[in-house]
Amino acid sequence: MKKIMFTLVLGCFFASFVQAGVVAYWTFDEKDPGTQATLGETVLDTSGNGINLEVTARSDPNMTFVEGNPDYNPFGSAVYFFPPSTAQVLIPAAAGPSFDLGVDYTIESLIWLAGPITTENGFLAKRGLPGEYWYRFDEPNGRPNFLAGNYVKDGEVLSSGAKVASDKGIGAEQWTHVAWVRDSVTEEYRVYLDGELVLQEHDELAGVSYENDGSVHPLQIGAMDPDYDSAAKRFHGKIDFIKVSDEALSVEEFVQPIGKPSDPVPANDSALVPVDQVFSWSSIEGQNIISETVNLSDTEDMSNVLESAVADGNSISFSNLQKGQTYYWRVDTLIDFGEDGTSIIEGDVWSFNTPSCVITTEEGDLDGNCSVDMLDFSILAENWLRSNEYE
Repeated sequence: MKKIMFTLVLGCFFASFVQAGVVAYWTFDEKDPGTQATLGETVLDTSGNGINLEVTARSDPNMTFVEGNPDYNPFGSAVYFFPPSTAQVLIPAAAGPSFDLGVDYTIESLIWLAGPITTENGFLAKRGLPGEYWYRFDEPNGRPNFLAGNYVKDGEVLSSGAKVASDKGIGAEQWTHVAWVRDSVTEEYRVYLDGELVLQEHDELAGVSYENDGSVHPLQIGAMDPDYDSAAKRFHGKIDFIKVSDEALSVEEFVQPIGKPSDPVPANDSALVPVDQVFSWSSIEGQNIISETVNLSDTEDMSNVLESAVADGNSISFSNLQKGQTYYWRVDTLIDFGEDGTSIIEGDVWSFNTPSCVITTEEGDLDGNCSVDMLDFSILAENWLRSNEYE
């Protein structure tokens, strides 16, 4: 079998604007899904700092652009390092602008690991001393593991021994937002999975800058081993984006998913919902919504749509609900993403059931709530008064 290898090398292109606080931001959206990476191809740094990547390889690159996570960007692509991949992303320190991690930083990425998870799924690394760091996902469950040690201050190498690993992993073949944070104010390292804090460790060298003299192996994405030789240390999976910030960001400041409609009324799995119920929800925030279409089905996979209507606002009533039935409903949102176009974001599927009535309308249940109560007497009285108007 031909040994395949690729490298992404730092380029020199500068975008027209710089995002404050962002050191580098690779979204991998240059190519459509299904496109094979080619030698010499540039992957742009969208932060405006010009830390671009170039595809290089010892032979043909084994990287393909695939569909990204639509919860974050319905138009975006991701890069797929096929297992068993010998692929590697490399940013030579001598070629164009680069960066070192400072006293505060946040590394965010949207990750999908291929299974089975290998020993050391190397994601991002800068190997060699002084100034070594690496970030990886370990077997058996893809738990984040990182080392940020051997800091340099005034030419003196200070070893922090900050090698930390989370017990909770991201699992195989599912998208997870991962964030590594260094915070000089709280003097700690933190790791988040989908916004959940899974690791919090004291930083022994809080406030000391991270420096690298450039004589060691440069920053690389896609492997831990700079010599390409350890298959266990290569990244196997998909990367939707990588964002590096020079601040210790909070969860609210992380890259956020587009979101979905929420807070359904009645709540999900509600029972004994009246057939004349008005259904409502909270719409997606922060997006240019064109319309919201509500679908009603009697199947959980929404394969048999009974009613579908564009809502006027964020509420709707269904016209033909039957008693004693289980129903499923979903709100699909059409969003205008500007130059990218429009896209429909499918909401979660919510369910409810309607009451089974023994008492009929003829027996006095005039409002259909399966009981004869004061509301029925009120309806009866109103009907009697109306009838007298015509006598």
